[in-house]
Amino acid sequence: MFENKKVGLALSGGGAKGASHIGVLQALKEAGVDIFAISGTSSGSIVATLYASGYSPYQILKLFKIYSNQIINLDSKVLIKMFTKSFGNRSNFASIASGINLESVIKMNLKYKNITSIKDIKMPIIIPCVELDYGKICYFSNIDEVECYEEEWINYGNISKIVRASCSFPGIFDPVIYNNKILVDGGLRMNVPVTILKKAGCDIVIAVSFEKDFEKIKNLEIFRIGIRCIDIMGKEISKKEINEANYLISPNIGNTGLLDFNMIDYIVNQGYNSAKMFLEKIK
Repeated sequence: MFENKKVGLALSGGGAKGASHIGVLQALKEAGVDIFAISGTSSGSIVATLYASGYSPYQILKLFKIYSNQIINLDSKVLIKMFTKSFGNRSNFASIASGINLESVIKMNLKYKNITSIKDIKMPIIIPCVELDYGKICYFSNIDEVECYEEEWINYGNISKIVRASCSFPGIFDPVIYNNKILVDGGLRMNVPVTILKKAGCDIVIAVSFEKDFEKIKNLEIFRIGIRCIDIMGKEISKKEINEANYLISPNIGNTGLLDFNMIDYIVNQGYNSAKMFLEKIK
């Protein structure tokens, strides 16, 4: 399948929904699909980085299960309490979590692979972040240079800090100050990094994104409302890039939210099943 083609895989952001990328990778691995290059935004950057660094889909799943609850408390009622307390006690309130735990987890597990810099990763990888002052996309990569017009290409950097920056959705994680730039979640402008993979030399790009129709919202807690708004914006932002992809895998994960890490097994299985169906269709 895809013989003599350079296959790129673009993994979208989506919080806990990004765990479905693990199932997709497992299905592609079983089918013998060789990934030449990978890109990922937000939670997609976590999976992309671990996979490009040599972790198997099974190993990535284990890491997700071990560390997800250490990175951020996922209970919405607790999050509301944290938000209220933080807003009342911090004059410079930025978010409900710093993101330092995420950076530490990535740093520790990449250390086992002797990886510190994005340049240490062998598989071509691209991770978008957004520079907060001017709204420019900063593409971090181990590829020397790719034409990205008005955006910025950066072919160096501490990979754990880059991943943290790509995951730093405003209000959830603090922005990351790195190389005199204030960086936030790449999904604000580039939630499914497809075209940049084509510019990097991929013949075929498979996008993985969550494009199913929304289900009726059942819970009107403030965070659930906010998360649904984020999902709506993310879907609109993703349309142009998805249209540029050669193929789309869209895991059907229903009403699963950005913070539903307690549903990891279900989310991963849906990613796996969706990828298997995709592979059957293109045989």
